[in-house]
Amino acid sequence: MNSCAMDFILREKYASMFVMSLEDTFENTRYNGGNMKSKRLVAMLMAGCMALSFTACKKEEKSNKESESASQNTTQNAEQKTILYTYDYLKKITPGINTDGAVVYKVDDFISVGEYKNLSVEIDKSSKNVTDADVLSTLDSLAQSYATTNEIKEGTTKKGDVINLDYSGLKDGVAFDNGTAQDQTYTVGSGKFISDLDAGLEGLEVGKEYSIPCKFPDDYGNEELNGKDVVFVVTVNYIAETVLPEYNDELAAKIATDQKFGEDIKTMDQLKEHIKTELQKNAEEIYKQNLFNLAMEQIIASSTFTGKPEGDYTQLTQSLQATFDNYVSQYSSMGITEEQILQYFYQLENKEAFDKYVEETVDNQVKLRLAVLAIAEKEELTVTREAANKVIEEYCSYYGVTKEDLEKQLEESDMTASFYVDVYYYGLLDVVSDKVLETIVEVDKPATTDTTNEN
Repeated sequence: MNSCAMDFILREKYASMFVMSLEDTFENTRYNGGNMKSKRLVAMLMAGCMALSFTACKKEEKSNKESESASQNTTQNAEQKTILYTYDYLKKITPGINTDGAVVYKVDDFISVGEYKNLSVEIDKSSKNVTDADVLSTLDSLAQSYATTNEIKEGTTKKGDVINLDYSGLKDGVAFDNGTAQDQTYTVGSGKFISDLDAGLEGLEVGKEYSIPCKFPDDYGNEELNGKDVVFVVTVNYIAETVLPEYNDELAAKIATDQKFGEDIKTMDQLKEHIKTELQKNAEEIYKQNLFNLAMEQIIASSTFTGKPEGDYTQLTQSLQATFDNYVSQYSSMGITEEQILQYFYQLENKEAFDKYVEETVDNQVKLRLAVLAIAEKEELTVTREAANKVIEEYCSYYGVTKEDLEKQLEESDMTASFYVDVYYYGLLDVVSDKVLETIVEVDKPATTDTTNEN
């Protein structure tokens, strides 16, 4: 098998290496074996720290490239020293953090917060319901680890089939570099091959050789193949049929043990009940988060904003831009263009759309922060040390580091104050959420979209 060939043909292969968007990862209703609230906080912290670490890497790379001028590097490093932008109330509730040199904004200078009590919010109340179909879907996913595969060596391929194939790419009748491979696994219609080849794999008879005319995209990323007409000679060796194991008590006990669900789960009924309980917890947490988001939209809309905390806007903008720049740096060597990154990672068409996305995202985040802090200050809300420590523990667990290692890394990167201020801000989000939801009036608004999958 030629591994280079698969890398070459899979134009979207890089997408599988990309971490799922945090929203999708932490706000889905599938069972994930953990607490939604703490995972949401960890996700937020991850986003900020990842962006900052990306910035640091970029700065280091730039410094290496310009190492011929030591004095110039010294000046640049001084200019790149982290400046903490925060707010007076957030500084007040974050204990024991050195904020010397920080730019501290006064919340009241930028917002007169709107009404946040007794809000009427329309929401689909059925969204927090967990059905038997949800449980079965999760069970099917868990059972995939114990599935077997049958090799179907007759029949015709259709969209969605997982196939094993051999292929050879020819340009002007000659095999081109890295275009040939054997014994490859591919899902028909997945779009991971170039579009012509992907479409051409549908309707092929197993065991027969086919010649599929294809054209590489103009921006494929390889000068010899950009926009070129080629032919792929393809043979489907077999269709792979996944066979799930029998759903019995033996399987239930094995899943429970392997997934560390608890030794008391011995039967399939007990496993299903456990799954349903965890799904319900997650669904209710997501419902609560959505309710809070809708409430905050109302609060922000009714608030009066005066001026902008420019440093906060600048820092958030730079973080989002640094994340994008890191993707470009990481994947450009694979021939992946900026437009492809924007399309697959951000679902945006071009850089202009990305700039608008950054502008709107930063504006929304700063306004949310101001509104949250204004409510917290009015209500004199704080975050307990225990709650903050729990967030930090979840963060360390996710990355597999000790708290001591984390603190060392933060100190070395001059991010200690920034990290802990973020911890207390995201902790404050939950406290403010509880306060806002205390008096909220929920108005049922049934979903108007297709709910077939929920029944």
